[in-house]
Amino acid sequence: EKIKRSITDAQTFLMDNKDNDGLWRDFDIRNYGILEDWITAYTGLALVRSGFSELPLRYIAEALANRQNQKVGGWSCDERVVPDTDTTAFAIMFLSSFGYNDSINKAKDFIKRQQMPDGSFRTYQPDLIAPFIPGLTSEGWSGGISEVTATASRALGGDKRGRSYLERSALPNGGWREYWYNKDIYVNAQGIFALEGIFSAAKIVNDTRDKLLLSEPGDSPFYQSLIIAGNTTPSRMNLIRENIETLLDMQREDGSWESPSMLQFPLPPNTEPWNDPRRIREDLYDQKRIFTTSTCLMGLSSLRELNI
Repeated sequence: EKIKRSITDAQTFLMDNKDNDGLWRDFDIRNYGILEDWITAYTGLALVRSGFSELPLRYIAEALANRQNQKVGGWSCDERVVPDTDTTAFAIMFLSSFGYNDSINKAKDFIKRQQMPDGSFRTYQPDLIAPFIPGLTSEGWSGGISEVTATASRALGGDKRGRSYLERSALPNGGWREYWYNKDIYVNAQGIFALEGIFSAAKIVNDTRDKLLLSEPGDSPFYQSLIIAGNTTPSRMNLIRENIETLLDMQREDGSWESPSMLQFPLPPNTEPWNDPRRIREDLYDQKRIFTTSTCLMGLSSLRELNI
């Protein structure tokens, strides 16, 4: 009952905080602006997965579908930059509940063009992002990234080459290294979502779940919810009960959750931000609490699927 009430409060907060044009906006970046399409796709998907009524989400889906870049087929994290793989993947997963088959097929073609020879997926296509980073190369932003590969593989319905890359690139004790977030918790959860149910990846998934349980989320409900979502199986419920109670206790009265900084911004040529400290700006948190609340909603919704 407590989980159900928490989910309802989060749904209400999110619906009350979308803008009049049907979009959600969050992460107001210094000297840049606020992010739109990525936040809208991610939040819409969280609401769909939580069992929220699809009828009020149709207007939001239409607003997002109309913002697809018709020239290349993808979506951008905001209207100032070129399409990227991650935003496009979340848009596909959200819009797939509402039809839009032509838009989705075009978007899948865009994602397929971002696949590297080794099966991984890059965030940005080099020739598209080049005008936005004058004087810099983009080996990092345009190289294969594990969390992007996991999301892209899911959006494509389980891309075999992407999944194979994740299996081959997993660390000896499970998990992967993170690129766009400041803890490995995000990539490890996404990797589990992409590989769970695959026989050949069973040990990797189990080891990564164990690694998540040992992770330190600090005072971040964002990371706490990912630990929960990655370990939501009947056999692991006793292992995450404390995490669940902590997450529920962290919810604010308005139904939202607030996290410290989680996004990091490696310099475009930086291919190993876990070893290379070069960044283009400071780490960022979601000031409007929409991204964190959406992530927490996904985590709690995964529990409800087990009738908890």
